[in-house]
Amino acid sequence: MSRRDLPLWSLCCVALISLGLPSSSARWQNVEELHVEGSLPLMSFLLTNTITNTLSLTCSDIESTDFSNIPTALFPSDTTVMEYGIPSESELILHINSVITEPISETNYVVSNVQIQNHTGLPQGLQVSYPEDALAPETQTCIPLIGVPEETGLFSLELSCSVVISIFGNLFTLNNYIFSHWIRIVPNISGIPGCLYSFAGNYNPLATIDDGSCVEQGCTNPQALNYSSASVLDDGTCVFCDGSGGGNFCPSDVNGDGFVGTPDLLQILGSFGSACE
Repeated sequence: MSRRDLPLWSLCCVALISLGLPSSSARWQNVEELHVEGSLPLMSFLLTNTITNTLSLTCSDIESTDFSNIPTALFPSDTTVMEYGIPSESELILHINSVITEPISETNYVVSNVQIQNHTGLPQGLQVSYPEDALAPETQTCIPLIGVPEETGLFSLELSCSVVISIFGNLFTLNNYIFSHWIRIVPNISGIPGCLYSFAGNYNPLATIDDGSCVEQGCTNPQALNYSSASVLDDGTCVFCDGSGGGNFCPSDVNGDGFVGTPDLLQILGSFGSACE
């Protein structure tokens, strides 16, 4: 009789016994007691599992694909390839099935929910975003991968999750359940377009080819004393006569209306030659 032919209670017993006697290849790292009101003490298992898959799914498939027979996994399975220094955007999809398989024993567990805890392994310059709330079974979530890669090589993005499973109505938490995805950043051989001038507001330190996109930064508020009509990006340096904006009080604003204009000049000319007391 194979393990798959054993009754469900036998599989659970085998799994729990094996947890107490881990072999050198066991993926269960330790056991903690978890007390839940109204039930016997449960166990929180620390499980490390790297998911592999062969299906290439993207976020556009969420509404158009039947996921009922697709295992819990991170898609696509093929490596994401990006180029050093080039703004890039890709999409991953995490599918949560109603069951999840522990790869060593090949035991299936009923999933209550899955929650992404953190991520590691991204190359510098890339960012990934994912929901903070727990994911229900039979659902999918889109995970954008965007940024400008600032290093080359092969990287393994790992999403560390907690998986809550149900056995005979009792809840068990599997921590450190890892979903992984390979990212390859290839060297740039054709040059990186961008703004080469450090004084510009959109200066790109990685750029090797001037694409004419440089824009001047400065004060863009016409009411400011240091307004620059050539500036496209406001750099927060605007100075106003009332001292706001980080500037100093304007002594030329004689009448105190917040601007230096003709009335101020007339008052100065009117007092020209007078002795100061």
